Amino acid sequence: MKKMYKFVITVLLLFLFVGLGNVNANAATINIGESKTGTLEYGDDKDFIFRINQPMKVKITLTLGENQDNEFWDEELDDDTLLITLLDENTVDDIFEKEVRAGNTFSKTVSLKKGKYSIGLINGDATISYTLKMQDVSTYTKRIKLNKKKVAIYTS
Repeated sequence: MKKMYKFVITVLLLFLFVGLGNVNANAATINIGESKTGTLEYGDDKDFIFRINQPMKVKITLTLGENQDNEFWDEELDDDTLLITLLDENTVDDIFEKEVRAGNTFSKTVSLKKGKYSIGLINGDATISYTLKMQDVSTYTKRIKLNKKKVAIYTS
């Protein structure tokens, strides 16, 4: 009986570890200042993981190509949309979630604290190409003050 329990537990652990290994199989890293391009097929999803080492404002821009399927789509259906989400991995809170239609650009500026984040792209029912870009748009210097009354510039 003990051997049976060991076998069952071993098999369950094996399935658990195999399953956990596949959870982030579609994950990639992206850094501030980078852009990533790709194509999502019908029903695909893609996660981009990034870390913030200091609080900053980040502008996230998602540009979608046109619907690449050769079928005629009903314009009233959201078949050619892609869902973008930003998730705080530390608290597992959604920061934003937005549906973007093929051929459009979505841009959002968010203030992020130090930590780990992920951007998820979830496809609807069409083949769509994408470009995801992240930029640091923080303003670190609010004002510059010179304490000089006289300036001399010499040229040669």
